[in-house]
Amino acid sequence: MQITRPCLGYGKWVVCMFFCQCLLYQCTSLERLTDSSHKASYLIFGKGGGFSGKGFEYRLSNNGILEKNSNEAFIPYGKIPKNITQQIFHNYFMLKLDSMRMNAPGNMYYFIQLDALGKGSNRITWGKEPLTYPDIAAYFSMLTDVVKKFGDHAVQQ
Repeated sequence: MQITRPCLGYGKWVVCMFFCQCLLYQCTSLERLTDSSHKASYLIFGKGGGFSGKGFEYRLSNNGILEKNSNEAFIPYGKIPKNITQQIFHNYFMLKLDSMRMNAPGNMYYFIQLDALGKGSNRITWGKEPLTYPDIAAYFSMLTDVVKKFGDHAVQQ
């Protein structure tokens, strides 16, 4: 019995395989973009106010890039592992912070803001008064713990 070769020559076969890989890559990269955590692009959080007005602001992208606001510009500050980043964004939506409306700053204020792709942003701001939803303060504390662990420097509190 004789084995027959496909009608494509070696060069054509390589070109066909390259085309298939490019097509496969395009499909997977599109899937990654559309499957990002509820299409969130950035989670921005921080605190400010008080006598000195000193505070901090961090921005976490849905791909794990952590940045710190320095003089009105965000600079690279660290990289958060993918599984932790996904859990952070998942918790944001599980706590329904995306639909919560709160603008109650005090002398010292804290905030969490989601900038979603194509959806604008939602900012939650609160002061030191007892919160109706203590989960917000716990979530904020978890965010600052992640910055302490994975950021280039410790958060000044």
